[in-house]
Amino acid sequence: MSIICITLKILAIITFAFAIALAVLAIQERIRLKQNPPRHLKDVHTPTVKEAIKND
Repeated sequence: MSIICITLKILAIITFAFAIALAVLAIQERIRLKQNPPRHLKDVHTPTVKEAIKND
């Protein structure tokens, strides 16, 4: 095999490994966000029973 062919195969393997690593990181981030959502998505104020009755 020529040097160019070997180089292309090595680059393909490295690219494939990089894509797998990015996929794993994306899945980990999605799991982390699901378990601990950012502050602006959290329900900061849950009404008390009095407030709920008053609003109805």
